Amino acid sequence: MNSVIENIKFKPLRFTFTFVLPAILIIVCLAIFKTSTFTLWMGAFWIIQFFLNFNLFISSEVLNDKLNNIIKEKGITKEQLFDITGLTKYEVTERNGYYDFYFSGSKKKKYLKMLKNYNA
Repeated sequence: MNSVIENIKFKPLRFTFTFVLPAILIIVCLAIFKTSTFTLWMGAFWIIQFFLNFNLFISSEVLNDKLNNIIKEKGITKEQLFDITGLTKYEVTERNGYYDFYFSGSKKKKYLKMLKNYNA
């Protein structure tokens, strides 16, 4: 549930289009068609889509923030980060103490676990 709230904070427009608008559409369809089977199926599909969009897929911004928080907690420098993870300057850039990571979410999760287990 925590990832849902974090994803909504980072992407409020996406939340509006995948939750609010379909909810209004389903309510209108229920009022017009008087609980037809199609409307019930549409509601079930909408609930599954919402769950998948906001719970299973953690956005890259959330992962970037988690990685940056661990780096700050452990006091890891840029050179140490490169040594620990094997990343290059093309995959990580630093701006004002904030790191931007340019690779897939699965790699971010891998490096997140790696940095959590690192003892300075």
